[in-house]
Amino acid sequence: MYANGRHTNVRNIKNTNIDREMFTTESPITENCTFPYIDPLDPAIMALAKVYPTINCQQGIPHLVYLDRNTIKVNHSKTAFFQKNNQTFNECRYKSVDRKQWSDFWTVVLNTSAGFNDSITLRDGDNYVIVECYDNHKVVLTRSYFTLIRPKKDVEKLLQDNLKKHISEFAPKEVLSVLLIGIDGNSKQNFQRLMPKTRNFLLNDLMAIELHKYNTVGGTTIDTVVPILTGLHFRELKRGNWTEKKHFDSINDLFLWSDFRKAGYRTGIFFDHARITAFHYLKPGWTTLLEMEKDKLMRSNGGRCVGDVAEITLNHNFWIQMASTFNNSKNQPYFGY
Repeated sequence: MYANGRHTNVRNIKNTNIDREMFTTESPITENCTFPYIDPLDPAIMALAKVYPTINCQQGIPHLVYLDRNTIKVNHSKTAFFQKNNQTFNECRYKSVDRKQWSDFWTVVLNTSAGFNDSITLRDGDNYVIVECYDNHKVVLTRSYFTLIRPKKDVEKLLQDNLKKHISEFAPKEVLSVLLIGIDGNSKQNFQRLMPKTRNFLLNDLMAIELHKYNTVGGTTIDTVVPILTGLHFRELKRGNWTEKKHFDSINDLFLWSDFRKAGYRTGIFFDHARITAFHYLKPGWTTLLEMEKDKLMRSNGGRCVGDVAEITLNHNFWIQMASTFNNSKNQPYFGY
């Protein structure tokens, strides 16, 4: 987990009476200098803290469907929300879409399903799905977006061969999947203030290692992310033939995920925004994903909710799906970022 120290606004603090013992550390001393201890809950800092309410999506339009592996199922416990006057839930249909070949922006519709009012099994090639549910007057009630992580037979064969070669050559004691989660615009001390339960879980349950005396090496997200994933400063990439106007494809082998792919790991990357992230901040992402961000029917609470689900929950569900799809690290390890 990385923290970009560029922004240090204190937000979402529910309880300021946090046990200070969890933060108590002696000032690290080196031969040449002393690093002062700074209390993240110092009264001078807490006086500037703003308390924001927990994101509440209960007022959003309910999602009537959910994904269960390769099947879309209707959540009948929610259909009653739409039974009023002469309106009742009738059926749902899904569209399977994909990027047009050689384009990052244009979308093609691969398939439109028949109507269903209980469940429907997705086809093998249905990886990006938009589901609309209708009432008895054929008016759209809800709209849900799903991105599926599905094993690809040709890729699986290649990765299994790579994994066998990796194990034969290096004889690792164990093979573990790797998941990197980046929280942007959040300093280490702000992480301690805002997410003490998460920090305690990492340290106490997962035996995490917390790095001290480290700082960001740049002023933007990409300046910070590139060194983590390549071991190179962002400026070092520019000393070669690569420039910011070029795609990252030509230097893909410099990134950490390429090492894992060569070792037989499935690789995945996910960002929480289609317009501005570390790797496409100069241009927007795929148009279909932008449609979800602009969906006036399903967006609520200042864009923090998609229907009755928090956007951050949808983001986390993507990695839960990857972990459940490849749930055997020994035979099907993955690297996710």
